[in-house]
Amino acid sequence: MSKKRTIAFRDQLASVPVRNERALVKRDVDGTVAVTIELSCPGWMKPLRRWFAMRPTAFYRLDAVGTAVYDSIDGVKSFEMLVDEFAARHALTFFESRALLMNYVQLLMKRGMIVIGVPKAGVNGAR
Repeated sequence: MSKKRTIAFRDQLASVPVRNERALVKRDVDGTVAVTIELSCPGWMKPLRRWFAMRPTAFYRLDAVGTAVYDSIDGVKSFEMLVDEFAARHALTFFESRALLMNYVQLLMKRGMIVIGVPKAGVNGAR
């Protein structure tokens, strides 16, 4: 049984989202972003991948808000900085901005477009 990792709130805010450097990113004429991600699989599954004609890549087209979030992720700014910038740019409260960004960041993570760097001390509340 694996132990579920918990991260303290202040460490969540200090975490730094980083783009997947292996993603192929293209900007459309309307300014939105299209991202192609190479899907990985364990070595034993590679013959099955060919046999069942499984796709080797996933393609995602982000809407205007998703593009703004993706563009703001530079691998340097913490999540808290991104929330503050987004709140100021779109006249939102900190909490509205955090809720919106949290949803988009989770979606980008699930799709493999970004990863989150969490301070080591923040995992399981260790200090």
